[in-house]
Amino acid sequence: MQYIPKYIFDQYFPEVAVFFRSKEVEITEDYFFSAPFQIDVEGKTIAQKDVFLFFLQLTPENWIYLNWVAEVPDLEKFLLGSLPKFSFSDKLKWQQHTLFSAFQSFISSFLEKVILANKNSTLEEKAIMASYFCLLDAGTRNLIELSIVGNFLEEQREVMRHFIEETDADTFESTLLQLCNDEAVQLFYHIEQANYALKIEYSELLLTLVKHPLCERKTLLWVIRMLEKTGLRDEHLLQLKSIHKSTIDNSINRSIKNYNKALSTKIILGFFILSIVSVSIWYFMPLSQQYSSENELLERKTSFEQFTPDERKKIDSLLHQIQEKNRVSREDLTDFSDTRVNIIAGLKNKKMASIYKDLWLDNGNSQIKDSCSKFLNDKSLFYENIKPLNKRDASHSLFVENGSAYDVLICVFKEENAAEVFSFLLKKGKTTTFNLEMEDHLLFLPGKKFSKISCHDTSGPSKAFLGHFCEKDENYLTMLNEFYAFERPKKNTSKLFLSGDKNSFFTVLDLESVLRLL
Repeated sequence: MQYIPKYIFDQYFPEVAVFFRSKEVEITEDYFFSAPFQIDVEGKTIAQKDVFLFFLQLTPENWIYLNWVAEVPDLEKFLLGSLPKFSFSDKLKWQQHTLFSAFQSFISSFLEKVILANKNSTLEEKAIMASYFCLLDAGTRNLIELSIVGNFLEEQREVMRHFIEETDADTFESTLLQLCNDEAVQLFYHIEQANYALKIEYSELLLTLVKHPLCERKTLLWVIRMLEKTGLRDEHLLQLKSIHKSTIDNSINRSIKNYNKALSTKIILGFFILSIVSVSIWYFMPLSQQYSSENELLERKTSFEQFTPDERKKIDSLLHQIQEKNRVSREDLTDFSDTRVNIIAGLKNKKMASIYKDLWLDNGNSQIKDSCSKFLNDKSLFYENIKPLNKRDASHSLFVENGSAYDVLICVFKEENAAEVFSFLLKKGKTTTFNLEMEDHLLFLPGKKFSKISCHDTSGPSKAFLGHFCEKDENYLTMLNEFYAFERPKKNTSKLFLSGDKNSFFTVLDLESVLRLL
């Protein structure tokens, strides 16, 4: 049966609305055929008979649901056959309404029809359609998910069967990207618990792929974090953590020994945030620069002067979400803070590769504690031959406010063999603005008591490593394992807000989504 939107009744058959409000009005079949005119619905002509048949199965309660649908234009167009461009969001809180289950029963047959008619659409379209699965009744939803998602899994199993004989890096990378991407993750995220086995099957498919010899540790970490977003249960998240940890010890020595070799395959992918997502954001970057003096920072500019009221509301909202997430589920989240991903071999920038090697050695070295008696608050070199980030001349501007409990070392570099490395020490409570180029990589490294290194040991960092944080915690370790790229610049200055302390996650709030996770 054709779904008929409320505006058709309002335009062509206005007495129907009166009929559902008053028992005194009667509507007969002749009313729908009394005038010979064409009825246009989204550019398509429908027969008066179709409107009449739809009317016959309406009740006063159903009429309420037509009003509900009319308040969400994307859903109304979807029911009429046009695929939505954006995911469904229950802004009107239908799922909390006492009539929601009855609404599902009414709308399911129409929604099922249009979803099945588009079962051969692109993965991106399927992912958006999946966000509407919550509007289906339980029985219909179960069948739809098995059909749409089951078909996707079968296609990927076929891809894997052909992949087994292929071993080159390009084939590995293209296969991985075909199986694991933002759209696939979104699709599985919307699967209900009744079909949880589909999520497990998808996870097993990906974990089979990452056992391939060409899969680097950085890629494994990325895959695991993508799988976390599919809504796996706690016990399966812990299993993922165990899988990741089990590979650490076997690769550390090889990582340090071969730090200057090219990575055989490099996965650079973005997700996101989310529409409203809080992002922990860090780049592995060379950190040696001349740090700015107090007067080079924008000391007199408070966050309320630099951020608009709407931006402040967004920051406050995101920080509240982060605090709630930390309070409720910090213990259950997969912890990667003790990992040392094989990043070094993947860095094309030789200077950054050297810096990252020293950062890793500094993290576990106990021979340089004597450098922590006098802390540096002004100018000092962190690493030899590093440029000051705040004096860099580049095309795009980025404003950063440090609202965290840490001083933060910011590093920027390009993934080119002989490219420069830039760095900047942003003190707690301060702000700064610096310039970037497209595809610059960034690292935000939080710590306390930044000090000059006064001695070196053969087991520690090289002599080029001149300064470091004397106090580091889990946030430092976690941020030492994430890269971001600057790829979506705005016409005006883009803005970041840093937050976090030892009892919460260090977080970079990217208000305009200008960064991409690598």
